[in-house]
Amino acid sequence: MKSKSKQKVFVAMSGGVDSSVAAALLQERGFDVQGFYLKISPNIGEGCAWHGDRRDAMRVAQNQLGILFDWFDFSDEYKRLVFEPMIADYQKGITPNPDVWCNREIKFGIFKEAMRRLGAEKIATGHYARIEQRNDGYHLRKARDPSKDQSYFLWTLTQDDLSYALFPIGDYAKVSEVRAMARKFGLATAEKKDSQDLCMVGPLDFKSLLKEFIREPHRGRAIHVDAGTAIGEHDGLEFYTIGERSGFGDGEGALYVAQKDFATGNLIVAPKNHESLFSASAKIAKVNWISGAEPAMPFLCEAVLRYHAKPTLATVARFANDNYEVRFAEPQYAVTPGQSLVLYREDELIGGGVIEG
Repeated sequence: MKSKSKQKVFVAMSGGVDSSVAAALLQERGFDVQGFYLKISPNIGEGCAWHGDRRDAMRVAQNQLGILFDWFDFSDEYKRLVFEPMIADYQKGITPNPDVWCNREIKFGIFKEAMRRLGAEKIATGHYARIEQRNDGYHLRKARDPSKDQSYFLWTLTQDDLSYALFPIGDYAKVSEVRAMARKFGLATAEKKDSQDLCMVGPLDFKSLLKEFIREPHRGRAIHVDAGTAIGEHDGLEFYTIGERSGFGDGEGALYVAQKDFATGNLIVAPKNHESLFSASAKIAKVNWISGAEPAMPFLCEAVLRYHAKPTLATVARFANDNYEVRFAEPQYAVTPGQSLVLYREDELIGGGVIEG
């Protein structure tokens, strides 16, 4: 990645080590770099860390890199476009992936367009992924460090997004290279721990958060899938995810969520390797093809059903009304409505969609 006569690049700086190193690398390569912190925390729950993150981003940008720094308050947009739809999905009994929609609506939506208006020729983020330009357009590839690859969260990106974006750290390993570069650059974030929180929102007790917003959950009985008898009562179908431990049973006898029946209020639970927890196929909607064009159908690829899940061989075919069916070579555990199903050929992301069933 070479600079082009001081090309102006605006970097989304989260206050973490990855985006700090992304900004430092771009500056080292001769780009005209500016840093921006995106406040998207809707000020929910306790302990939202945006003040400290903004301070860290500003310290790196202004004090250590000597670049211009500013920040935007996108909290209203985040609440409307990401957070409220997430709560609505949980109320419908599905489990969404808000980080995907944060990328789509905020970083590569509102932020991207704001940067264009301010004259940025490119935007950059600290995502672990790679963009490759070929004669037929832009291709999105996994990061070189498979343990940190974040391409799964980027399946909604378009050719315009990829033409305008840079992922400077996608070619580097997190522990041995990115943190080493942060130390070499003398960045204040070099030893800062990675965030495991909801996209740039801060530390939250997520189940408690849901309970705050879902005041009338569907309560009912927990039913053992084989016996068909009640083994207890649950506190709301909205608070459970397919495949997770249900809280019923313990040790080797722990039971997992196999089905949520909103008609009866029943939570169907099963032993971990029970057949009811596996699916031979999935239907996906809201599909995006990275190339901008649907591949010839049907086609063979590798499907990934959740972040860092092992890819599985699958065949994709059009189903109906722009929906698609993904048939797995082997039944897959906990195919969860609302989650992202992402399609790859080797290390290239072809497209993805939202699981409907």
